[in-house]
Amino acid sequence: MSFLVYSLRSCAASLCLASVVVLAGCGGEPSAVDGTIRSHFWGAFAVDAAVDSVADYRGFEVLIADGLPGEWDTLAYGVSGPDGIVEMEVTAPRADIFTLQVSRSGAALVRDEIVVADGDSATVKVTFPLGSRPMLIRSRENAVLMGFKNTLATHAMAIQELQRAGESDPAPYRNRVLQSAEILWGLGETNPGTIAGELASSQSILLLQDVNDSLLVARSQVIDQFNPNFQTVVETARRTEMLLHGSPAAVTLMQGFLERATDPGPRVAVLTELIIAYRDNLQVDEAVTLAQQMKVEFQDSSVTAWADRALYDLQNLMPGMAAPDFQAVTTAGDTISLASFRGRALLLEFYAPGPAFERELNVRNAFYRATVEGADRFEMVSFSLQPDRDLNAAFFQDRDIPGIHVFLEESLDAAIVEHYNINLLPTRFVIDADGVLVGKYVRDNATQAFQDALTVSLRRPS
Repeated sequence: MSFLVYSLRSCAASLCLASVVVLAGCGGEPSAVDGTIRSHFWGAFAVDAAVDSVADYRGFEVLIADGLPGEWDTLAYGVSGPDGIVEMEVTAPRADIFTLQVSRSGAALVRDEIVVADGDSATVKVTFPLGSRPMLIRSRENAVLMGFKNTLATHAMAIQELQRAGESDPAPYRNRVLQSAEILWGLGETNPGTIAGELASSQSILLLQDVNDSLLVARSQVIDQFNPNFQTVVETARRTEMLLHGSPAAVTLMQGFLERATDPGPRVAVLTELIIAYRDNLQVDEAVTLAQQMKVEFQDSSVTAWADRALYDLQNLMPGMAAPDFQAVTTAGDTISLASFRGRALLLEFYAPGPAFERELNVRNAFYRATVEGADRFEMVSFSLQPDRDLNAAFFQDRDIPGIHVFLEESLDAAIVEHYNINLLPTRFVIDADGVLVGKYVRDNATQAFQDALTVSLRRPS
């Protein structure tokens, strides 16, 4: 989907399996009977008489396309005659938000987004130059999209205004989020079945995270399985319910979702989250059975690949299991292995130099200095999966990144990457002083989770 939905916050990563599968075609309204979405477009294009007094409006080109510029898949194309009128039928593989571009004489005049949904009819009347005025696309679907965009823009401006005012009290932020969430939820309720209405409903739910978690969980259970953000809502609901009421409650919640997810795409999304919920609740047998069932039920390669990784984690990388052994040579030229750290807790960190790891550096480094520096019961070993030593060196230049470092020139082919089942970065493991796994922590805000686990590990008698 080309429209980037504004999100107040990113979803926190937690102790979980390392990826959620999206089956091709998951999300969005089901296609028409023959698999093709059909809608109608009518546009009238003119030029302001003050700019061009000749009322000849031929040559306006209208393109509705899927994908990114330069890689567009044309869904509809038309050129205006002297009257400036372009009328055309639009066919699309799915109901979605696509790109609408108007050009003339080889120059793009305006580029916007348009909803293409079965049976919808969009009308556009534009006089160029537009200046700061928006191009209004009139149809039920596109009117809801405009309301959705306006709500998000208003919300963003309100948050920015609070920040500019130096507001430190969380109450105004919370109230603003609740107000925006209610507007979005109402937009979805009054426009059921529309693309933007579904987006509004799901975005309303996601905004509630850490603001009204109980309402988030309650509303997640009525979200349509064909909602474009269904997978993200299910994942967020699982994490939130686990924090509210514990892992058993998250399992129950996911089992309820599974009863309602009848389409293959949404069903895969819920199955992955239920496996993760079983894992977090240490119901290993149930998780293994479900992962094996996924492999039988779905022949899609991405699904089976995810299930295989899940099974590996469940059978080799669960808390309480012996950590896989490894050998590596550090940037200082020292040979290390798991046995090298026996008697000390260990944090293994797998990353690639870049924005995702850089976002975490301040927290990571502060944690290192507070916990590791000068300690004799803890070590941190960081493995870069960037095979180019020069790129690694460039990333480290002018950055203070304490700890023991290894550059894995074999990258994804390194034995340790296979043994620790790395497929998302950053990924971290906490290993206790006896070489036993405490937990696996994937991406972003998992930083706090592994800190908590490590603190418990360090309190154990040596």
